[in-house]
Amino acid sequence: MKRHIAQYLPRHFFDIPAVWHAFLLGMVYSLLLLTQLFTFEDFPAVIATWGLRGGLLTAGFLAGIIPLLEAASLPFLISMNVSENILRVSKYAAVAVGVVWSLIALWLVFSMSIAESGLFGATISLPAGVWMLVYGVLLLNGSLIVVTEKRS
Repeated sequence: MKRHIAQYLPRHFFDIPAVWHAFLLGMVYSLLLLTQLFTFEDFPAVIATWGLRGGLLTAGFLAGIIPLLEAASLPFLISMNVSENILRVSKYAAVAVGVVWSLIALWLVFSMSIAESGLFGATISLPAGVWMLVYGVLLLNGSLIVVTEKRS
């Protein structure tokens, strides 16, 4: 099975573990991105339940910037053959996704808000809680490990 899959992927994919780790994190980011974009029209309403200052303006901004960062991180994470500048921006976007979700989780936990997590947009309704903080920190930790491990 591995030999069959290996013929479709670049040779360095199995030789360098950092590439594999980045690819797996890219799949996690892709899952988040797809679920957020699937019900994108309802995503600002979910963010508005977090009680952030600025109301719908802040919710609309975050609803646009979060999927944008997740999409921008994919060239670095899935080892696309693009220019060095795009890879650099993509690397910073990969870390920014973890930072943003960690900060959002901190806000929701410490404000003791009973709101949807918004992690999967409006597609999957999950309540916010300490689990979201753990998930955000794991995303941040994973992105930092991948960025330091995979020097491109």
